[in-house]
Amino acid sequence: MNITANGRTIEQVLGGGFFRVPRFQRPYSWDRANVEDFWLDVVESGTDYFIGSMVVYPQSEFAGLVDGQQRITTITMMLAAIRNELIELGETAAASGIQTLVERVHPKGKTRFVLQTQTSYPYLQAQIQAEPGSAETEVAAGAEEKALEETFGYITSRIKTVSKTVDDNPGVAGARKIAEKTRQLLVLRDKLLALTVVLVEVDGEDNATMIFQTLNSRGKDLEQKDLVKAHLLSILGQPNEDLDQARDQWEGMIDSFDESVANLSMNRFLLHSWLSRKDYVGEKALFKSVKRAVKTNTARSYLDDLLTDADLYRAAHEPSWRQWKKAQLPIRYSLEAMSLFRLQQPFLSCSRSFERTTKMQSRSRRCSAGFAQSRTTTSSLLRSQARRVRVASRECTRQVLGRCSMPRHRPRNRLRSTNSRTSFAIGSRRTRNSRRRSWSSEVRASTRSRPLLSGTS
Repeated sequence: MNITANGRTIEQVLGGGFFRVPRFQRPYSWDRANVEDFWLDVVESGTDYFIGSMVVYPQSEFAGLVDGQQRITTITMMLAAIRNELIELGETAAASGIQTLVERVHPKGKTRFVLQTQTSYPYLQAQIQAEPGSAETEVAAGAEEKALEETFGYITSRIKTVSKTVDDNPGVAGARKIAEKTRQLLVLRDKLLALTVVLVEVDGEDNATMIFQTLNSRGKDLEQKDLVKAHLLSILGQPNEDLDQARDQWEGMIDSFDESVANLSMNRFLLHSWLSRKDYVGEKALFKSVKRAVKTNTARSYLDDLLTDADLYRAAHEPSWRQWKKAQLPIRYSLEAMSLFRLQQPFLSCSRSFERTTKMQSRSRRCSAGFAQSRTTTSSLLRSQARRVRVASRECTRQVLGRCSMPRHRPRNRLRSTNSRTSFAIGSRRTRNSRRRSWSSEVRASTRSRPLLSGTS
């Protein structure tokens, strides 16, 4: 088996050969989510953005394309949409240059499309690859044609958005609008053509199929944690070869989860952490959302959030691991009860909110006196004073009861109980009344001797 593999840009691939998708290959099947992700990758890409591999084998006039037809088909549609927009702007020269990567003269003298498909013929060729008005209109009849129609419509709408952004910009006026639209379209074209692939060339269709199966069915797929880690650490970088704090912090989270008796999953933690702060996504779509949101200016804060959430996450699932403050004991007891019944719920939002509330209450207690004095409304002041009076009265009552041996005063209806077995054994009625009078006098004296409304005049 003769195999060669070389790095190529899309411009080199489309400009250097003609390709045909064999009949046994699956039809075009990318949905809206796949195309949207690919679009964002292209728009946000720099130079030499790698999009995967292509596996081809030689045929008579074309190279058989075994792996990579979904990406090449999508790129062809993106180039065609840019071409159509340039034609509307009157930039026919730039549009013709793009068309040479979609359709050109074959070395044998015939005009051929660079990408040939059999299952989607003739819809792809007539409605997308051909220049507008050069072919008869075809109707999207089958499932593949409808997928192509939907994808091309989405790409066209995104291209139109580029032009609309220029129209809505008040800083660009008159003839400059066309020039600016053209410039942005050509920037997008250059990003597409700069995408890189590994072009794997083999000497036969059987060998190409075997390599395709090996590339796509062997080994274990990367997990979400591996993808998020690679993306995050690639952005943060390593300022010193001997010091990689970002990697050490990530590994510290892994080690903490491994040591836990709660059997914590890093993949589930990343999902729960994301859901506690952002909109809902499924676990399989987590990396796509992280990749869109976490950029150079937000990577450090995202890692810091993960470090904070990791401690809360372990404490929520393993309450005995954390040292809880007295004010936080109720939440610990609740978490232990949930663990007892094996309830699996993410508590990151609740834990963060509870800790913030606890800190705010602590600060509030330290400045409560000054805060009470700064109140301006009469109703608030009166409510505060009434609460303090009630608290002071209860404290005085407890102190007096602690010094006196007589029991707490019972309401009159309780003293008149019909239960013959209830007896307070206090003595005669006169003795009871005298004791009550002396007890009431002591309460009033204690109340007058203490400042009930501290901080008020």
